[in-house]
Amino acid sequence: MTQLWKDGGISVPQTIFEGLESAPEALAACISGDSPGAKILVRVSPDTSRS
Repeated sequence: MTQLWKDGGISVPQTIFEGLESAPEALAACISGDSPGAKILVRVSPDTSRS
C-alpha cells in the first residue's frame, strides 16, 4: 500500500480555498456537500515547508 501511495497510484481529491476571507465559503461547501469525498482546505499563507 505504501508503494502504491509513493508511486501516485492513490490520490486524495482536494478543494482548496485561498485566503482566510474564503473560510465561510469553504464551510458552506463542506456543509452543502459541494465537494463529496474531497478534502476542503483553506490556505491562509504560502507553503514554505518545501522551500
